Amino acid sequence: MVSYQREWRKNNVEKSRGYGRKHYYKYRDKCLAYSNEYKRTHPEQVKDKTRRYNLAHPDYQHDYYMANKEHCNSKSKAYSLKLKHEVIAAYGGKCVCCGLNEWMFLTIDHIDKKNREVDRDANGKNITGYRLYMILRKLRYPQEGYRCLCFNCNCVRGVYGFCPHERQKVDFLEVVA
Repeated sequence: MVSYQREWRKNNVEKSRGYGRKHYYKYRDKCLAYSNEYKRTHPEQVKDKTRRYNLAHPDYQHDYYMANKEHCNSKSKAYSLKLKHEVIAAYGGKCVCCGLNEWMFLTIDHIDKKNREVDRDANGKNITGYRLYMILRKLRYPQEGYRCLCFNCNCVRGVYGFCPHERQKVDFLEVVA
């Protein structure tokens, strides 16, 4: 940029912002495609720039959140629900034990103890809910070691080691045989 252009922008801040906005909205798809491509091809530069910005503006995120609590919470909740739907759908969308398909009651169960090291944080606590869903999506939904269960089946398995639905199936098969 030439020095006289810099000077003009400095003296006409609102006008230059207006021109930028007009250009962005006119060519929004191209701007977004360029931005996404740059982020994909230069992840380290983007990460470094974000880190430097956050260091220079430590209170910005907190101040923004405090000023827009309801908006931030509703966006966060919507994103969490979208992520849960995505994960539940990737694991069949229904309880593998009883067949319940009401997503509000469905959770992800660990079939065996092999995956426990993936599902523990640095303090050794279980990673559940949103954080587990993020990890599973990042790992591209591994099918071995995880399954979709309703909350009742998952809790009963954790406490008693078996689910009453499976016991009923076994009892029924014994009666029939």
